[in-house]
Amino acid sequence: MSLGETVTLEQLETDPYPVYARLRDDEPVSWVPAVQLWLVTRYDDVRGVDLAPDVFTGATAPSTLNRTMGTNMLGSEGPDQQRVRRITEAPFRPRDVEARMHGMIPKLAHELIDDIADRGEGDLFTAFCDPMSVRSLRFMLGLEEVPWEAILGWNQAMMLGLANSRVIPTSRRRPIARAPSSARRSSGCWIGWKNGPTAPSCRGCSITTRTRIA
Repeated sequence: MSLGETVTLEQLETDPYPVYARLRDDEPVSWVPAVQLWLVTRYDDVRGVDLAPDVFTGATAPSTLNRTMGTNMLGSEGPDQQRVRRITEAPFRPRDVEARMHGMIPKLAHELIDDIADRGEGDLFTAFCDPMSVRSLRFMLGLEEVPWEAILGWNQAMMLGLANSRVIPTSRRRPIARAPSSARRSSGCWIGWKNGPTAPSCRGCSITTRTRIA
């Protein structure tokens, strides 16, 4: 029995890092039946895969990513991937982001760090990383009227679907069920497509409900 055949979903969900370490040492390219995927765990090998798109593909099947979010940049190749990338690449180039943010990111970072300092303690992930990433993204997408905690909740719900290798029906339904109808209307570019053929575009881009983006 190969090492990959001994890997369980429970191990990957609870603490995958010891599994990755064993695979790196003894079986760096391993077929893992529990997730129906090849796992490549050494840096040089991963780099080689990444630089050979003519040999390796990101359009894997089965794909919890595509199953949860629809065909998207991370789970597709060729014309589909290029079409979505053409829409999203320009607005998210560093220079364009800086021009639109007007120093918002460093200002927010200082605000969050000051809050932690004032309290004398804090969880770095929930007190800084969560609000920093979500509030920045909310500003970029023009969704300031949506509470950032709601957007964080949508993301956490979708993560359940992305991690749902067992295809548990309740986990698959939850990403959409967790989003309130008012929020779905205001965020048509990435979740509203579930509720109809039309919805408002994001500020500064041409993404509509017919475009699904991870």
